[in-house]
Amino acid sequence: MLDASDSPLSRLQHHAEVRGSEVALLEQQGASWLSLTWSELHRRVLDGAAGMMQSGVGVGQVVVILVPAGVRLVELELATRAAGAVPLMLPEGLEPRKVGTLLAGMDVRLVVADRQQRLAQLRHVRLAEAELFECDDESWGRLRAFGAQHRTRTPGLVARAEASRAPALTRTVLALPRDKNDPWLFWPDATGTTGELVADDVVLVVGAPSDRFTTVVRDAHQRAGCTLAWVEAPERLGAGLQHVRPTHVLLDQACARVLDDVLVNACLDDLPWHAAPQDVLDAASAVAAGARVGSKGRRLAAELTRLAPWWGDRMRVLVVDGRVGRTVTGLAAGLGFEVGRMSHVPASRLDLAVRRPPARPQPAPRSVAQPQPDPADSLPRRARSGLDAAFSL
Repeated sequence: MLDASDSPLSRLQHHAEVRGSEVALLEQQGASWLSLTWSELHRRVLDGAAGMMQSGVGVGQVVVILVPAGVRLVELELATRAAGAVPLMLPEGLEPRKVGTLLAGMDVRLVVADRQQRLAQLRHVRLAEAELFECDDESWGRLRAFGAQHRTRTPGLVARAEASRAPALTRTVLALPRDKNDPWLFWPDATGTTGELVADDVVLVVGAPSDRFTTVVRDAHQRAGCTLAWVEAPERLGAGLQHVRPTHVLLDQACARVLDDVLVNACLDDLPWHAAPQDVLDAASAVAAGARVGSKGRRLAAELTRLAPWWGDRMRVLVVDGRVGRTVTGLAAGLGFEVGRMSHVPASRLDLAVRRPPARPQPAPRSVAQPQPDPADSLPRRARSGLDAAFSL
């Protein structure tokens, strides 16, 4: 495993050289699954970073990312960091007024969104200097293509940009909602199971992009060089297990809260795994807790093994972001899983506002020659005149 001080780009280069043909990322797209090797991820991140730089993203600036969980978000996150900029993600439920306060004074250069509705969060934010990148598979591919051309003309471009800023300063920034106060910006950090991942592990994580748990997991995946499959909704857990056959399953708080319902409704070959699944789970939990259980209850608890094929034949570690309940304890005891542990480091408030010096009087403008058209003008983004009304221009 790489040293913690290594940058995201050096990690990717290492994994591309050592495990280039191994699968780095998996994502469900409809009925099929998309896979990306470490070599492919490395190249796409380099091209994406160069494309962002060509569109004006500079070292130390902020890129707001509003896209769903999956391969493209990982690429955007890493490309932003490789360009020396800071990726920032906002939870969907955060009030627009609070978002306006949160982002006040920041040097936001780019807003990346996959659909117009996500921009409603930004309607109270002044983003006169920002560009909007409407990001789908086609536009992301075009931006990477521009970046690839830019890298060809300027070898070492991305490496120099990343080296100009300490990797610790480009870590993904999240917003921490606070019930009675304005939210905080913070860098998520945690200790526990994710620090023990190795390259041969296959991880299935369920959770939202802006969740502190999934962000820590993504960073651990890039350090370890393992395979990561990422789904956002708990109802996709079963399909993920069936296709990915993970060694580790990591569930965020939202998924952990509904895990009981997911297990009760789990199916094998399109049929319920048991006629009375709740009774089996309750019996297994009682046995694991050391409660006095009769022979009928023990026989019922033993039938938990019928659920083993649903988890796959490689499953070893189950981690839930929150309190480990009786159902998880019963599962671990009945199916031989290890219950992994995660401990979040308390959030420290982060200030990304730019302290600009007072403006100086500008000399009278001189007549200058008009610049030649730049190929970057055709990048897959809107011009400022076409920005959504959420932007104050």
